[in-house]
Amino acid sequence: MLADVIAQVIGFGIEMSDMSVKEIAKEIGVNYRQVYRWRNGETLPDILTFFKLCELLKIDISKFHTLKDVSDLSLLDKKEIRLIKYYRRCSKMEQDKIIKIIQALEE
Repeated sequence: MLADVIAQVIGFGIEMSDMSVKEIAKEIGVNYRQVYRWRNGETLPDILTFFKLCELLKIDISKFHTLKDVSDLSLLDKKEIRLIKYYRRCSKMEQDKIIKIIQALEE
């Protein structure tokens, strides 16, 4: 169960990233095949490597302990994923503008 959840979270993080699996592996100092094994649920990363990976992929580990599955994450469609990727590439000032627009729409 835990391996499945970690694999889904890693897979989602990779999908959301603009980096290739090889780039991710290089950044955290592992062989790219190892990242595929984690993504497929074959093995689990050690805790320090998992923290590095979460930081790199912008996965909020403070909420990870409450996660039962990532079904909510998998409900994102391609448009939502593109929007999230766009938001992550924006400068802080641009992100603040986007947040203001969303807040205005919610009123």
